[in-house]
Amino acid sequence: MRRRPHHLSDPARTPAARATSQTRLAASVALVALLLLGVSLVALLLPRGGDDGPQLQLERAVGPMGESELIAYVRNGGDKLGTGDRLRVECRDADERLVFRATQSLLDDRGIEVPHLHQPLPPPLLQAVNTCRGRGGALTLDARLRSGLR
Repeated sequence: MRRRPHHLSDPARTPAARATSQTRLAASVALVALLLLGVSLVALLLPRGGDDGPQLQLERAVGPMGESELIAYVRNGGDKLGTGDRLRVECRDADERLVFRATQSLLDDRGIEVPHLHQPLPPPLLQAVNTCRGRGGALTLDARLRSGLR
């Protein structure tokens, strides 16, 4: 009795089956990598626990007319700093050089429940911003800007 070559007798050993198996493995690895990246991003974007005091949060954004802007949010300002109060913001680059300084009233527009301000900036200046300090009322708040646009 003649034996068939092993790659013909075992369907899992055919070239097509091996390619399918390798594709499934690659897809599984890619899915796990995407899930880990997603969990990491969510962890970065969620507010840190344990500190319920006032916080300054910064975000690079594109405004409704396509203009680049920095949005500065004041979280947990309570009665110390809120909508209508003025906030002086000074932002610096990675080398601690002043990028801009501005004073504006805090807003509560576009359905955003957190007092905030919009500071239009040309893209090169917006990209240079690394840290900001906000001063309003009796509060001084510091924040580091995360990279990217919303």
